[in-house]
Amino acid sequence: FLEKIPYLSSKYLSPDEQSEVAFKCVFIEFGRGETFYEHQKYGRGIMILKNGFCMASRKSNHGHQRWYTRGNPIGISDVLVDADCLGRDERRRLLFYSYCLALYIPRSVILDVLKKKPRIWKDCARWCYLRACLLKWAREKSGKRLNSDMYVIP
Repeated sequence: FLEKIPYLSSKYLSPDEQSEVAFKCVFIEFGRGETFYEHQKYGRGIMILKNGFCMASRKSNHGHQRWYTRGNPIGISDVLVDADCLGRDERRRLLFYSYCLALYIPRSVILDVLKKKPRIWKDCARWCYLRACLLKWAREKSGKRLNSDMYVIP
C-alpha cells in the first residue's frame, strides 16, 4: 500500500526503509456511521482503507463530497501542511458507511522519513505540499469544489 503514496514508494525508499515505515503504522477499525477527523493519539496522518468505504468532506469545500474505497490513500497532500495553515474548516471529515479496517500512517512517521531523506522532499513531497496549499487558496478565493487528492499517481 505504500506504493500508492508517491513519497513513500520504492522510487524513494528501499524495502528496508518501507518496512520501517510499515512497522510504525497502526490499524484502525471503524463501524458503520462513525466519523473521523484525526487520530487522538497520533494526530493527523494518511489513511488507506483495507476494506469498506467512506465519504470525505470539508466545511470549506461547500458540501463537496468524495468517496474513498479500498486501497485509495486519503490525505497524502494535506498531511504535509501544518495544521495551523490548514485551519479548522480545512480538516477532512470522514464518514464511514460500512465496517472499515484502515491502515493509518501518522504524520510524525512521514516527517521522520522526509527529515532523513531530503531528496524525497525536493523531488516529490514539496509538490504535494504545494498542491494542497494552492487548492486551499483556490477554495478560499473561488468557493469551488476542489480536492487535493484528485490526481492519478503514475
